[in-house]
Amino acid sequence: EGRSGGGGGGRRPHHGVVEEGVGPGESETWLERVRKQVDFYFSDANLRRDGFMRQKIQDGNGYVELSTILQFNRIRALRCRYPAQLAQAVRKSDMLVLSEDKTAVKRDLTKAPMEETDSLAVAMRTVYVEGLPLTFTIDDLSLFFSRYGRVRFVDLPRHPETREPRGFCFAEFASDEEASSAPAALHGSW
Repeated sequence: EGRSGGGGGGRRPHHGVVEEGVGPGESETWLERVRKQVDFYFSDANLRRDGFMRQKIQDGNGYVELSTILQFNRIRALRCRYPAQLAQAVRKSDMLVLSEDKTAVKRDLTKAPMEETDSLAVAMRTVYVEGLPLTFTIDDLSLFFSRYGRVRFVDLPRHPETREPRGFCFAEFASDEEASSAPAALHGSW
């Protein structure tokens, strides 16, 4: 499906939400998972890569219609089907706000200002990992990497024709320190 974070119609399904702060054995409610996924769509990490979402935000004066978000693959996989369900999840967000008519959502730039990040800064907090089991999903990798720090983004490249994982990924951490400590901790993990 093409452009980003597991969205809808034509976007690549190989980018995904990171569930920051959820460690092994901790459970989340369905509503929290939906909220985290929508937060991810509006995150700096996703918007740097997701031209579709950036265009929707620009076209909507900062807002994206809930009906658009309901079409995204990861939202559909979470079985979020109705605007009212999505609106309920958005109300729990610290970074997003609903439009007055409750049909669209935008990032609250007062609460969550956009990062001024250059590509070198992002590269310094991104780790390349190879030799991954081909059965690993974005969610598996996000959960695994969260043991070593706050993960912002996981990119799991897939073969363009077969859509099979290629056995490596890129994991972006919240800080340089977390990114630099992860490789040592990961050594020999697979």
